[in-house]
Amino acid sequence: VIYGKEGHAEVIGLVGQTDGTAFVISESEDILKLDPHKPVIMFSQTTMPLEGFNEMKQELNVYVEKEVIAFDTICRKVAHRVPEINEFAKEHDVCVFVSGKNSSNGRMLYNVAKKANPNTWLVSNADEIDPKWFEDELHVGICGATSTPQWLMENVKERIEGLFA
Repeated sequence: VIYGKEGHAEVIGLVGQTDGTAFVISESEDILKLDPHKPVIMFSQTTMPLEGFNEMKQELNVYVEKEVIAFDTICRKVAHRVPEINEFAKEHDVCVFVSGKNSSNGRMLYNVAKKANPNTWLVSNADEIDPKWFEDELHVGICGATSTPQWLMENVKERIEGLFA
């Protein structure tokens, strides 16, 4: 069993390592499609949330009658960013999250920020900045995915600063 997103490059690779026999789960309902009479070995896409992995492991232990062996393959750099992004988003009136639109890590961290602060916006470059986001807001935070280059964050910062010049 692989806890991850169907179609993600890493998940495709993991499934390939099992000659296509691995079953991909991303939510609780997926577990019900498994045979509860067979033992399970679980791995994870590295960019999935640690909390989700632990929840899936716990649900597998309840559902599966045989042994469940879970290998925590979550990237700690990503996992440790979740509480940081959550706090960062709460501390600002507006949060601009910079990431590629197809980044699984970026999407997950953006969703954390958006949940903490509804005034969080996802951009992949400075041209996507909308001045309306900042009409009534004073304290703006800019953050990004683990793989977002610093120069891109700087470009977004400069564009936002230019709105107030």
